[in-house]
Amino acid sequence: MYGDWDGEAGIEELHLPDHLPSQDKDQLLPALKDFETVFSNKPGKMDLAVHSIDTGSHRPIFSRHYPVKKKVKQEIKQEIAEMEDLGVIRPSMSPWASLVVLVRKQDGTIWFCVDYRKLNSITTPDVYPMPRMDTLLDCLGPAKVISTLDLSKGFWQMALDLDAIAKSAFTTPIGLYEFTVLPFGMRNSPASFQRLINNLLQGCKQFAMAYIVDIAIFSQDFKSHLIHLTTVLGKIKQAGLTVKDKKCQWALSEVVYLGHCVGGGEIAPLWGKIEAIKDWPPPQTKKQVRAFLGLVGYYRRFVPGFGATAAPLHELTRKGSPDPVVWKQGCQEAFDILKAALVKHPILKAPLHDKPFYVATDASDVGLGAVLLQEHQETRHPVVYLSWKLIPQERNLSSIEKECLAIV
Repeated sequence: MYGDWDGEAGIEELHLPDHLPSQDKDQLLPALKDFETVFSNKPGKMDLAVHSIDTGSHRPIFSRHYPVKKKVKQEIKQEIAEMEDLGVIRPSMSPWASLVVLVRKQDGTIWFCVDYRKLNSITTPDVYPMPRMDTLLDCLGPAKVISTLDLSKGFWQMALDLDAIAKSAFTTPIGLYEFTVLPFGMRNSPASFQRLINNLLQGCKQFAMAYIVDIAIFSQDFKSHLIHLTTVLGKIKQAGLTVKDKKCQWALSEVVYLGHCVGGGEIAPLWGKIEAIKDWPPPQTKKQVRAFLGLVGYYRRFVPGFGATAAPLHELTRKGSPDPVVWKQGCQEAFDILKAALVKHPILKAPLHDKPFYVATDASDVGLGAVLLQEHQETRHPVVYLSWKLIPQERNLSSIEKECLAIV
């Protein structure tokens, strides 16, 4: 919490940007003070919607906990006590039971997880569409002023119905417990929470959007941003949700959102991630190849011809291919090209939909490539690079058919 929010201490706790003019700070701080109850590290309690788990007529599934060392048992006991204090779990008498998994973090602390794979396997999927990351970034890119909000404890702010509470039960060496709120790791948790947030932001589509727990508010000037920001905070307050204050970004021209730097008409990778790519050693196993492809693939929109370039590496991960992998010259070349394309700090222009777009394409025997461009200050800048690895049927097409397919 922010205490009394008076004086310089309040401003420091809010992490207001240094570049913000004093007159803007004088408007922003009082506006945020009206929503003091919204900012808390504890999950909020709202009743807009509840999460249900449809398992049909399937009988309850249960597992027995594994024996653990005394130290681990003590850690479990501590985690249970903290979650009980927050009111997110309670003792259970359910016939359902999933296993607890403790994941050790780099700082030595543990991440308390529940393995819901057995429950998930019999849960009817929720096909509610998740937002596309590239669409969200394209909306944020042209904005001049952006704020981001991170909902505290994420899913724990959404309640479970009575039937789902019983199915959420998990077994530990100190007893059987069940969640009263939406836990992490359940099938349909992201879709259910995304639906909730989308309903919450109805009427705000022109200036606010969210990817699960990460909400972004974007505007073209500070005056309108203040209106947009207080509108969204008002909806959050009315719903009973809470926001983690230390992870908020306020009225910035450029923010970090979904692993990208966006704002001011540009979209760029997060340079910390690029540093990891630069120092990445050549993979030796399938798992290491997949890890590298997963990271560079996250930024594929910045890499010309990504699909064709990465093809030799994808071949290494195919079912039946040897493990450890056979690292040939073509693999090393693809590895070096992908790293070099990202290490040079690529920046894309955010698309402006009131201006014409230009499309340039290319086709080879391996894949298709395209770049979407837009004119800025009499120069055509790339907006996004697109690529497509050809399947065997497509490789049999004639050259002109491949060129046409690239345009499509």
